[in-house]
Amino acid sequence: DIVGTNTNTLGRTCEIHSTCGVVIRLDTVLRLRSIEIRPGENAIAVYWVTDGIDRCRVGFLRRHYVPNTEYYDGALVQVVEIYSPDDESTIGRKTFHRNMGYCVGAIIAPGLKCSRKRECFESVNEK
Repeated sequence: DIVGTNTNTLGRTCEIHSTCGVVIRLDTVLRLRSIEIRPGENAIAVYWVTDGIDRCRVGFLRRHYVPNTEYYDGALVQVVEIYSPDDESTIGRKTFHRNMGYCVGAIIAPGLKCSRKRECFESVNEK
């Protein structure tokens, strides 16, 4: 669950894009990174990846993922669903507006502390 893809606060803007989330399309590859937004407040930021390089910050994972940061930090995610203001589904439109942009990603490469994908996500599910 990637949120905030349609806003430009907390570093989601750059010299090229006024709102960096505009680059997200189906199958876009993104990287998850643990960051400190404010002193004592951590988050998992989502960055657009091209040519193996992290480019723009495009959003954040929902807050309930933060306690398991060690499993997600460094993971690569591929976008599998994007919600929009023109979504056919009422739920999709509401989800987009409530979260200021929303998309769903599937993990395609585990995080830095995970040597085996299955092992890591079994640990997360046990918590």
